[in-house]
Amino acid sequence: MYEEIIDAESHYPAEPGAGCFSPEIAGDPADPNLYPIDPEKEDEEPPSLEYQDGHIKGLVYFPYFFRSWSTRARAPIVVMAHGNHNPADPSYRGYKYFQIQLARIGIIAVSVDCNALNGRAGGVKNIEDRADLIIDNIKYFQGLDQDPNSVFFEKIDFTNLGLMGHSRGGDAVVMIPEVPIQDVIIKAVLALAPTNFRYWDGLPTIRPQGYAFMTILPAADGDVWANNGAQFYDQAIPGPYKSQVYAHNANHNFFNREWLHDDSISAMPHGPLFSRYDHECILSAFGCALFRTSLLGENLTDFISGSMLAASVQNRSIFLSFEKDEALTVDNHEDNNAIDINSLGHPTSQIDGMVAGEYEFERVPGAYNSSFYGQSVGMVAEKGPQNRIFRTQLPAPSDLIEKDVWIRAAEVTDGKSVPVGATGFQLGLEDVNGNRSWVDSNDIGGGLPRPYQRKPGTIKTMLNTLYFKSDCFEQKMGLDLKNVQAILVRCNRNDDREFAFDDLQIVERRYQS
Repeated sequence: MYEEIIDAESHYPAEPGAGCFSPEIAGDPADPNLYPIDPEKEDEEPPSLEYQDGHIKGLVYFPYFFRSWSTRARAPIVVMAHGNHNPADPSYRGYKYFQIQLARIGIIAVSVDCNALNGRAGGVKNIEDRADLIIDNIKYFQGLDQDPNSVFFEKIDFTNLGLMGHSRGGDAVVMIPEVPIQDVIIKAVLALAPTNFRYWDGLPTIRPQGYAFMTILPAADGDVWANNGAQFYDQAIPGPYKSQVYAHNANHNFFNREWLHDDSISAMPHGPLFSRYDHECILSAFGCALFRTSLLGENLTDFISGSMLAASVQNRSIFLSFEKDEALTVDNHEDNNAIDINSLGHPTSQIDGMVAGEYEFERVPGAYNSSFYGQSVGMVAEKGPQNRIFRTQLPAPSDLIEKDVWIRAAEVTDGKSVPVGATGFQLGLEDVNGNRSWVDSNDIGGGLPRPYQRKPGTIKTMLNTLYFKSDCFEQKMGLDLKNVQAILVRCNRNDDREFAFDDLQIVERRYQS
């Protein structure tokens, strides 16, 4: 289905069969040729128009086939909104590259002009005003869909709507699904480097649910430096899935072509910054994968989960968290039953010097340290002897053939510095006969990522999802994969590191070998 492209600079091993699990570097989710709708016009810019009706204003791109509409079904629509910036700049034009890509694959792409709300003080009220403005624009297009004189007459599928917001716009698009809009069904929301003013004002974080949710978090963000989208990810309920894209070497502004200032200078020192083009490739690849899957029914979830890699993206600097609603959660540490019991109500044990506890993964009293910027509860395995083990019991002997084990993990930093040298751990399975088999984190994908180096006091412990294929355990040490009774984590390095873990799950196989 996808053309294989080998990237020698990739964070991930590109050779088939390298290690235990090596995601394939494949095509580009933004490429219209994956599912071409009009190959003859693939190099032509889709039609567009600027629109305005009082305070309602923006830019829309729409598919080529609108010019010769016949018996096609209505087209889905994505509505996007920028954040706070100089009102003199046309920020709503900054995503034209993404709008063009969406229109080429058959999606109407609207970018709302929010400048009337820029340059003001922040606060939840400003986010609510932005949400109202976006909703007014949706209703405006509902009117055009009913207008026989409009190019959009009876051409928009409002039951198949997606939202994308950047910065304060990302905060607003998370708020919009909380307000029912007549004849509108929201299928997917993408929050790009979003603020979270409700959290800052002491209010509960909105829990995205009922739609596919994605957040893209630039690690060198010097504006929303706390990467508040991690709070939305932690609080989101997969429906059908949620995804977090943590991008090293990316800043806040370069996703918008009208935002010229490099905000990452306030995050210095940090590593080399991506080019503006590389920033745009991140939004294009993951955004198109999200909306193609949710709105067009083209299954590109492998790109969203990281089990397949987009050739256009600097994958060595991209770290993903992913969770879907069909998974069996063994432990998410949020059940208020202490570290000794997992989410399935069965015992855990700490072996060979393991000392682990459950902590708030948030910058609040009771957190393990101040390097956690999400809004969840997880487990920290503290420093200790080599080969210390955490064991979690399954309710009954379980058949793990064609099922894999997912776990979110991170190397814990103190928030001030990044330790020298990479580290890792082993995940193990234990069968009913006591046989144990281990797979090292270095043998799956790119291994355990390092904390991103930036200004001391802002370095984060940011978890990402690691996939352990059950095939990797098969036949090792006589393991019976049909009768697994426990999952284990072994800190086998002799480097005196702390590790954070969360969301231990057993998942049906989806990706290809």
